[in-house]
Amino acid sequence: MFEMDTGQMEWTAKSSVVDEGQDIRFTNFARADRAKRQVIEQIESFESSADVDEYTRAESVIIDALYLFDPIMADEIADAAEAHKSILKSGGVEAATPDPHPAVPGIQAPQDGTSTKETKMNAFADFDAGSTGSEGPWLQWSARGTQDGAIPPKSFLLRDSDGKQKFNGFEGQGVVLDIENMQTGWCYSDGIAGQAPEWKMNQTVAQMMPQPGDGYKKGFKVRCAIGGGKTASWDQAGAAAWNAFVGLVPALREGPAGQLPLVRMTDTRLEQFKRGSTVTPILEVVKWVPRPDCLKADAQMIDTGDAQTQAPAAAAATAAPEPAPADSEYGF
Repeated sequence: MFEMDTGQMEWTAKSSVVDEGQDIRFTNFARADRAKRQVIEQIESFESSADVDEYTRAESVIIDALYLFDPIMADEIADAAEAHKSILKSGGVEAATPDPHPAVPGIQAPQDGTSTKETKMNAFADFDAGSTGSEGPWLQWSARGTQDGAIPPKSFLLRDSDGKQKFNGFEGQGVVLDIENMQTGWCYSDGIAGQAPEWKMNQTVAQMMPQPGDGYKKGFKVRCAIGGGKTASWDQAGAAAWNAFVGLVPALREGPAGQLPLVRMTDTRLEQFKRGSTVTPILEVVKWVPRPDCLKADAQMIDTGDAQTQAPAAAAATAAPEPAPADSEYGF
């Protein structure tokens, strides 16, 4: 058999078979939901943000038809694309990818006829947001899992420079959340290749600012102790993650000063939004514990992925002063 590499992408958008002038409409929820899930599965199979962006543009006919059927379905696709691109970027997978516009990453200079959206982004081309205070690896809740089955539905994943893997910490010993230093706010992704999601953080978790604009999703950033002297950042926006954390708030209000919550996932809950849906993890505070050494200010650079540099943090955790039964019991 004659084979030749044409340089074309391995995937083919279903929208590509639609002729100009044809109109695609969904009238059946089951079919619309299946199409939505297929689009999301394809998005989560890509290993570069550029492929995610190219695919969503190529699949615009199907996505637009889903929007007309139920806007929430299109929002779920946008959320999945934003989350997957964030993981690819923050996990270091794309660190070596050259930027086609190094002076202004991912943004073209304004031209005559520039759209309102492009003008908005160009206005922020030179904006320096400074450090977000977020350090990898990264935690993320995945309601649907991944297409290859490596991450099953209704589970947490951990992303680092080596890729992503299922994270069982919330189902096992639990995870300590640094709620004293967490941030809440709004997250927006414009879909431009090479452009990380834009976060607008609240001045305090006690007051949520008004939604900055269309497409912004409520989210949070919180550093976590995940065991063995290691830390990870849970930075996520979207209904499932946000509702999961909001469900913890009543218990967090009752916590003792100077201690942090050890949190576990006890179950999941299916949530319906008109005809769309998501799966939210149900979290609970198991107990309150002293701040683990790995979450102290002078230990931020300990978790480098090298066993020799992590050993002091683990040793310090086991030798923590009273009251420290939680540190030794749970290995933080």
